[in-house]
Amino acid sequence: MVSKTNNPAALKELLLQMMETGIGGMSIYTTAMRCTDQPDRKAQWQAWLKQAGRHQEIISDLCHASGVDPSELSAGRTVAKHLGEGLTTAMKMALAIGDSETVQRVACECVLLAETRQQQNWAALEEAECTVPGPLQEAINARVKEAANAQARQVQETAKWLCDSWRHILGQTLMPTVSTHKRDLDQSI
Repeated sequence: MVSKTNNPAALKELLLQMMETGIGGMSIYTTAMRCTDQPDRKAQWQAWLKQAGRHQEIISDLCHASGVDPSELSAGRTVAKHLGEGLTTAMKMALAIGDSETVQRVACECVLLAETRQQQNWAALEEAECTVPGPLQEAINARVKEAANAQARQVQETAKWLCDSWRHILGQTLMPTVSTHKRDLDQSI
């Protein structure tokens, strides 16, 4: 793999952390599905779980193309693993409490944190302008762009669910949504 980055070690670290956040993401989705009684949310998280598996394949392909062992450990990967496990543990703690609204809100918070991390990783990888020599280049670049866009949509959707959850808990009928916040921010700039 060729990259326009001047720091191949940093690119390797990014790929290894992406492998780990993907593994953690699959565990987070699996646990989050146990936390919700909303069929539409459960179905969406199931779809995202499948998508996370496809994203792992992309990262694994990029690792192999760059000569990186996708199972290699690094300090950053170890921290990423710990963070993912912490989010899964938080949801399990909420499940033990048993309050449905709390459990669902905590699941949304944990998914949002995981999705935000994954979105940042994909954006960083896209910015690195990684290319694989030969005929796979176009396909892999398209897959990276697709994954980056999907992560951005998932962050926005999960943030909306979290806002909606708080609105319901607080008994409010009007709470700004993510798109309202974005519009207000865009207008203020």
